[in-house]
Amino acid sequence: MIGLMWYPYIRRISVGKYSFFLSLTAGLLVFLGIDALVESNAIVAENIAGAFNGQVLIAMITIITFLVLLSKTTATTISKTFRYSNDDCNRNWIA
Repeated sequence: MIGLMWYPYIRRISVGKYSFFLSLTAGLLVFLGIDALVESNAIVAENIAGAFNGQVLIAMITIITFLVLLSKTTATTISKTFRYSNDDCNRNWIA
């Protein structure tokens, strides 16, 4: 709901201001991601035995998460592209 309340304001701002807010949001997300990795390393160093290789586990989970999100995004994009291209072909064939 809060995001929808921002919509009229975002529509009125210039492209430069829109780029600023987009950059601010991306920068905040990068900061939070790095902070989460640093905190997880601190927690692993204090609480998990060395036999489990906590730092390696964090790196593996981070990479696996990135690859899963990338594959889902790619699959969704390909699915939408294929669906729209088929709709265009069917429309042209019927017309």
